[in-house]
Amino acid sequence: IHGVPVLILIDSGATHNFISCPLVHKMNWNVEETLSMNIKLGDGSCSRTKGSCVDMGVNIEGVSFVLNAHLFDLGVVDMVLGMEWLSTLGDMIVNWNTQTMSFWYNKQWVTLKGMDEQHMMNSLQSIVCKHQGSQMRSNMEKEFVQGGAQWVTT
Repeated sequence: IHGVPVLILIDSGATHNFISCPLVHKMNWNVEETLSMNIKLGDGSCSRTKGSCVDMGVNIEGVSFVLNAHLFDLGVVDMVLGMEWLSTLGDMIVNWNTQTMSFWYNKQWVTLKGMDEQHMMNSLQSIVCKHQGSQMRSNMEKEFVQGGAQWVTT
C-alpha cells in the first residue's frame, strides 16, 4: 500500500475491508471521517470503529486494486480484505489444499497464493521483533495459528 509492504488477511467471514489504525497513523495516510460503525467480532463481542481510507491503491502479488478500508486495530495483520472486496471478483476457483485462489480480473487470470505456515511464522517473528519484543511473540503466534488464519499474502 503506497509502496509499504503489509501483511493481508483475506477473510470471507468479514463483511468489510479493514486496515490497521496504527499503520495508517504511522504512515500519515489520508483518513476520511465516517460515522461510527459497530463491528461484531468472531468471538461474538462488539467493537466500534470510525474513519476509513478511500480509493486506496493496493498491490497484491503484482496485481493492483483500488479499494476502501475501515480503520480498526487488527493486531498481527495490517489489513483484512473481506466480502466488500471478494464480492467484486466474481467467480473464483479456490484450492484449500494448495492455498490458492484464482479469478478473472482485468482480462487475465490472477492466482493468489497463501503463505505456508513457516513463512507465516517468519513474518510474525519479524513483525514482533520490530514492534513488540520477544515476550509477545509466543502469544501472537498461538493466537494467529489457533485462529486458523491461512489466507495471508503480502
